[in-house]
Amino acid sequence: MQSIRIDGTGLTVSRIGFGTGSLHHLLRASDRRRVLDTALDCGMTHFDTSPYYGFGLAESELGAFLRDKRDRITVASKIGIYAPGRGRGGVASIWARKIAGRVLPGLNRARVDGSLRVAQSSFERTMERFGRDYLDLLYLHEPDAELLETEEIERWLRGLQASGRIREFGLWERHPLFVNGRFVVTRWQG
Repeated sequence: MQSIRIDGTGLTVSRIGFGTGSLHHLLRASDRRRVLDTALDCGMTHFDTSPYYGFGLAESELGAFLRDKRDRITVASKIGIYAPGRGRGGVASIWARKIAGRVLPGLNRARVDGSLRVAQSSFERTMERFGRDYLDLLYLHEPDAELLETEEIERWLRGLQASGRIREFGLWERHPLFVNGRFVVTRWQG
């Protein structure tokens, strides 16, 4: 598969990335691992996830998958939209919440939080799940400008980048990377 360099960054990624938003639909860990292995075998070396996906399960599964592949894979995760509760539990717990959420929607409702405190805590949990010392790309997940602690978040992101904990950061919108036929990252404007 072709690799491309993301404009304005130092990142080179596979032309097609693998999103983990539905990884929790697979009930067995072995099936989730097989899907991730197949994506890599097909040449996908860029993986996208979020602490919201599968209430944290996607990050945990991707983290286990990454352990011996660090030099071959780029990873993006997000801050700003979080799983309800603490994002703990296995697939059975996730599905129980999703089923119960049909009756009590609050059980499944995403938490949207633009505060620096929550972003920092989420980032640290993400890094623990990945077992890595840095992240290739960190997005603000569909940020609500009214809720976002803009200056504080920007200073923190720039500090993470300067310290080597993240390589790049940007904004994740519905179609964040593919604009007018080109692969781009929205850069922080400030």
